[in-house]
Amino acid sequence: MKVVFARNWYKWISSILVIYLLFSFFSHKFLGVEMIMDLPTISIFPILESNYTYIYLHSFTLLSIVPLFFDRRVAFYKKLKYVIASIVPIALVFILWDIYFTEYEVWGFNHDYIIGVNLFGLPMEELLFFVTFPMASIFIYECVDYYIDKELSQKTLQAIEIILSFVSLILYYIYSVHIYSSSVFGLTLVLLLMSQGDFVLNKREKSNFWQMFIILLIPFCLVNGVLTGGFTTNPIVYYNIFEITGFRLVTIPIEDVFYNFILMYSLSTLYVFIKNKYK
Repeated sequence: MKVVFARNWYKWISSILVIYLLFSFFSHKFLGVEMIMDLPTISIFPILESNYTYIYLHSFTLLSIVPLFFDRRVAFYKKLKYVIASIVPIALVFILWDIYFTEYEVWGFNHDYIIGVNLFGLPMEELLFFVTFPMASIFIYECVDYYIDKELSQKTLQAIEIILSFVSLILYYIYSVHIYSSSVFGLTLVLLLMSQGDFVLNKREKSNFWQMFIILLIPFCLVNGVLTGGFTTNPIVYYNIFEITGFRLVTIPIEDVFYNFILMYSLSTLYVFIKNKYK
């Protein structure tokens, strides 16, 4: 029994953390609502002052992958069945999360920048977010897998995971009363614990993921910068000050970086699992 626990300690601890996070999530006492609208902008672009701004972001995301979409070496078009199979369940989970947070005003959407079509209480553009951005992310993953031969060393991978785990744990402890903060910091810690060994991804796949994640930080900052008001008069997505830490990368809440990690890691893991099992 002791040997089994020692070999699978990360699974046990992850399971306990998940149960605790779910309990904290649904028993959270909301402290109030004060949406942050007045943020410093980087530069305002008149073309983004439109009801189609969020649609523009989807178009930009999809058009960025078109040049290599039919690249025979990457052959991404041949893997669409695996892409769709991995996106659907992840999207459903994140959409439910989104609906819950929108209902309880953890965040909200500025109707000046969306076309006004809602489903399940969410703008159509927000629902599309969980299709276009995951698809572009998996595309980058496949490009990294084919074009970048050099893997990150085991020491580098361990250093990234240990540092991020430590940061997540500290931030979760300090900001556990804020539901968005505690959710993303806690889930990041769970995923990092589950990533130990080859239980989820092997060394090559982990290296691909982290290189993809680093590459995606550039478009992430651009897209999230627009969504959070860095390039518009007002933010498209605004946040309840009582449910976030208040730390921002200019206009982007630090929680969004962790949220992006959770989405990308969950998606990549499921995609690699499905592809390896059914190809």
